[in-house]
Amino acid sequence: MNLSKTKKYFILTLSFSAISCHQPTEFSQKEGVIMPLEVGNTWSYRVTYFDSLGNAGQIDTFSTTIVLKAAVFNDITQANEEWFSSGMYYYMNRQTGLFRASRLPLSSYGFLVAKYPAREKDSYNAFTSDPGDSYIVTVVSTHEYTSVPEGSYSCYVYQWQGDNLKMFQYYAPNRGLIREDVHFKPLDGGNWFLLYRHELISLDLK
Repeated sequence: MNLSKTKKYFILTLSFSAISCHQPTEFSQKEGVIMPLEVGNTWSYRVTYFDSLGNAGQIDTFSTTIVLKAAVFNDITQANEEWFSSGMYYYMNRQTGLFRASRLPLSSYGFLVAKYPAREKDSYNAFTSDPGDSYIVTVVSTHEYTSVPEGSYSCYVYQWQGDNLKMFQYYAPNRGLIREDVHFKPLDGGNWFLLYRHELISLDLK
């Protein structure tokens, strides 16, 4: 995976029980999910890019909003399922965690993004929509306190490991993706370095 492809793929977020350290916002979501899915839910992030020496550079912002709910008959589960779209990807919560698919109708089961509930050291494979892209995902923590501009949360931390990419995603149950750190290693050699970081700056749950 090259650097430009890395940026394109991982600014998805995607990319939520532990409870926020500040007073939680009241909302009518289903309890016990890693990412609350409802049309209108919006997560806004600050993205900070770094060079190979660790110096912060460009800063951007972006938002992810659930814009569509679709009922789909899955030919693998042989059941109707509700998927929620952010415009780029489709998501749903199953009993084993958060799944993602690239398009509908579904011709596959989608892939597991964030196992939930989970235990530390749980590990699984994630296969993305890009040919040949597969990652080993490991749960490295289930109670890591993380502070971002929006607040402080107790998070599950998932490490995605590829050949030249390593990503840490911080999810707060019933809130969603709180933070994401993407590390990159040049294909021609060199050391790992933090490429960019997403941090939650505002959250609007319906």
